[in-house]
Amino acid sequence: MIIAVVDDERDFTDDMCSLIRSLGHDARPFYDLISARSVLEFLDEPFILLLDHDFGAAHGQMNSGYDLCSILRRSNTFGLLLPIVYLTGRESVAGFIEQLKRTTAPGPSMFISKDQLAKDPAMLPTLLQRIVAEFAAVRDLGEDQAARQALLNFEDSAPEDANET
Repeated sequence: MIIAVVDDERDFTDDMCSLIRSLGHDARPFYDLISARSVLEFLDEPFILLLDHDFGAAHGQMNSGYDLCSILRRSNTFGLLLPIVYLTGRESVAGFIEQLKRTTAPGPSMFISKDQLAKDPAMLPTLLQRIVAEFAAVRDLGEDQAARQALLNFEDSAPEDANET
């Protein structure tokens, strides 16, 4: 599965991508919001997003990772289903919750501080394994429902008469 890491701290982003690749996933690093948006907004396959909050100076219409999250929720094929993990060192849990309260757009799926990650190195691999399994189950359910709907539509359609021309 593709796991995108969007963080302006290059060393952190590169370290996360190395870890993700060691777990057998396709890691995609992005060091700014604009390049991340240009690729992820139109990516037509599922992915997990590890997203930083603070990018310093404004990037066009985006001032924070939360802005990118909102754009992806609205415009990506998998929008509302995307597992988006806010992985940041500058935002607090309280600030994250306040941000969620201030907007009507669905926010990130979860919040993890970089301090938590530093204290528990097994946290990210365990979390990614769980998210990949949950996303696969959702995808399988969607495919199963689509197949059932196709069968129902097939049963409801009248067969064409082979003798008519």
